[in-house]
Amino acid sequence: MKVLFITPYIYSPKFDEHSKNKTGFGIMVHDIASAVSRLSNEVLVTTHAFGPKRLCDGFSITENSLLKNLIHGKYKGICRFNTKLKKSGVSLKSRIRNIYYYLHLGYIEYLIKTENPDIVHIHGCDTVLKEIIAICRKYNVKFIVTLHGLLQDADAEAYLKQSERELISSSAVENIPITVISSRMKERFLSEYYGADSNENISVITNAIDVKCKEKTFSLKEKIGVSENMRIILSVGNIYKLKNQIQTVRAFSLLPSEIKENSVLVLVGTISEGYQILEEIDRLNLHNKVFCVGYVPRDELNNYYLDADITVTASITEGFGIPIIEGYMYGVPCVTFSDLDAIPDVFDESAMLLCRERSDEALAEAINQALNTQWDKDKIKSHGEKYSLEAMAQKYQQMYLKLEG
Repeated sequence: MKVLFITPYIYSPKFDEHSKNKTGFGIMVHDIASAVSRLSNEVLVTTHAFGPKRLCDGFSITENSLLKNLIHGKYKGICRFNTKLKKSGVSLKSRIRNIYYYLHLGYIEYLIKTENPDIVHIHGCDTVLKEIIAICRKYNVKFIVTLHGLLQDADAEAYLKQSERELISSSAVENIPITVISSRMKERFLSEYYGADSNENISVITNAIDVKCKEKTFSLKEKIGVSENMRIILSVGNIYKLKNQIQTVRAFSLLPSEIKENSVLVLVGTISEGYQILEEIDRLNLHNKVFCVGYVPRDELNNYYLDADITVTASITEGFGIPIIEGYMYGVPCVTFSDLDAIPDVFDESAMLLCRERSDEALAEAINQALNTQWDKDKIKSHGEKYSLEAMAQKYQQMYLKLEG
């Protein structure tokens, strides 16, 4: 089966043009493409990034260039599209970017015509998603849309949120097959905000990881200069408002003195511009207890989980939460809020402690309780094995086969 992935970007550190967006979205699209290709599928991936054709971990990234976009570009309606964006209050910079996305539709149509895929797998929701769906229907190509999160609570521009609402509210009526990465995401389609009449066209396929554990190559405790008996509270993910690491820092400051004295908080991820977490660490005088280590390559993260006692995910909103299940694979339990979308899909009492209130005091108490609990690492690892890339790929394969009829 030939499957064409359409995605704004993908993360692959092998190639400069595909290594700029170090986000969970780009990583997961890469992992889904690679896992699906291992089921004897020919997988092609097209992105907005300019670059030559690339062979990448079992799949191909198609060539993309300015010339190809100009030759095959979709020009009809581009002025009307720009006017619509302008009326929506979109900044000039965002309008230019979205006009390129609109122009790029012509190249997407060219790829669908020439590659003749059996399935088009669209990742994410942007302003031109409806046009991509129209192209698929024009050539009678089966398609599926995967939403890796919802924009309702995200720090996204209003026009993007509106595009998502329009897609979701009409998806059942227009028979648009959609997959989401957590059960509560599916439930939210029926909310007043999205207003879908039904969610029967929605399937839940959770994110996944490589469940093969890697050996330790260095000691995290040595790297950050703390003693071997120090306990590690670990938080993994880009550091910004929605991931809410500032609250984790505040909760750490409220831990009992004995626990705080014998523990450190390690924050892995790039700090977003304007997010004042370093100032908060200084204000609370925690500069010797909280370590912001920056971006860590995927092939080194195992060293962080191997030395961690617990992980904390304090996100305001979280479609799934890959670090939760990454921790599981190394026997590390997670403390997180009970209202996150993925909780029904990732919770097990042997592997997770839920915080049912969003106050700093409640989060501190949950962290304290987790650090004082005797966790069974083998049970946690066993739970984590449910989230394998192979199992996820099989579910996507079943969706493809169902669409083909």
